Amino acid sequence: PFLRTRGNSLKTVGLYMLVGAMQLGVMYMLSFRAYLYLTVSELLLFTVLTPLYITLIYDIMSKRRLRWGYAFSALLAVIGAGIIRYDQVTDHFWTGLLLVQLSNITFAIGMVGYKRLMETRPMPQHNAFAWFYLGAFLVAVIAWFLLGNAQKMPQTTLQWGILVFLGVVASGIGYFMWNYGATQVDAGT
Repeated sequence: PFLRTRGNSLKTVGLYMLVGAMQLGVMYMLSFRAYLYLTVSELLLFTVLTPLYITLIYDIMSKRRLRWGYAFSALLAVIGAGIIRYDQVTDHFWTGLLLVQLSNITFAIGMVGYKRLMETRPMPQHNAFAWFYLGAFLVAVIAWFLLGNAQKMPQTTLQWGILVFLGVVASGIGYFMWNYGATQVDAGT
């Protein structure tokens, strides 16, 4: 019921799908792949650059001069998190680091892209997010056909319940609120 095209061009709808595909679809594929090379603490450590990417990408997408104050505050957050989270790195450091940074960048492109679309091609948030999720869903379907394993599907009602909760509540509502919030604040904050 939320997939409405009336009043919006196919290009606008396609752009909302693209940011969903980037922020959720491609980002998760890269993150899941990174777990093959990294410990959880390493993956968490490497995500601290995301605020810096968000600030830089927003300035680039909005054709603004780089706002050094925001970049500096994001860099301080990165340094602080790095100090708190630092742990011994494994042998697969560089592969994992590259995958996580690509994941961070696709997340930032998706989030900033959503914010910019709301600024330049606005539509009601619930409609925009329906298209956003459709883009992510298409990436998930393609990934399933390429990489999926039917033998590893949930087997019990409890497992399916957890999967539905994580998909609908944690990810579904969580990402909607995250991106809605991003449209309400400056990218540097």
